[in-house]
Amino acid sequence: DLGTKVITATHGVVNPQTWFMLAQQGGPALSGMSDEGLMTMAIAAQAMKGPRAGTALFSAFSQFAGGRMMKFQAEQLEKLGLVGHHRGHGLSITWPEGSLNTPFVAALKKDPMAAVQILQDALVKHGKTTIDQQVPELFKLLGRQTTVRLVHDLLRNMPQIIAERGRIMGGLGIEGSAALANAEDYEQVMHNLGASFQEMMM
Repeated sequence: DLGTKVITATHGVVNPQTWFMLAQQGGPALSGMSDEGLMTMAIAAQAMKGPRAGTALFSAFSQFAGGRMMKFQAEQLEKLGLVGHHRGHGLSITWPEGSLNTPFVAALKKDPMAAVQILQDALVKHGKTTIDQQVPELFKLLGRQTTVRLVHDLLRNMPQIIAERGRIMGGLGIEGSAALANAEDYEQVMHNLGASFQEMMM
């Protein structure tokens, strides 16, 4: 139903193949997402295409849910309060119990847009108040270029994406579309009338 709403709202740009490629590359990163999170990623796939959006999400998931990142990224994230304390160096970072159980990481698992809002609030608190100041920070915080692209697009287009999600949620899904066609579509109504009359006569 959600997929149908997104396909309709994007005029078929995000289609079943897009959803499939997004899921194929995103894998477990998509499995626990809310409807809002899935719509966020569908909107991202509209701009980035399904495979790249899925790869970007899985990379972010690996970094934050799995804790796989470079030491300097962990340090920058700690300064912003987005993750807890870490130990080690290079890629041999270990995370004490609960260090990755932060509101930012929890939001990322449910809805990347909610995580980006938390990230933006943290950047503003540390003096990065404009988009032009915030974008360079993404390269210090995030691992792969595809993830930087995903977060950049969500950050820069946040108001429009949130508004678009609201419009999609208000749209008709499969059941609603079928009900409307049954009630309003002339050919469908005539078919229903003919079928009912034939059944009555039999």
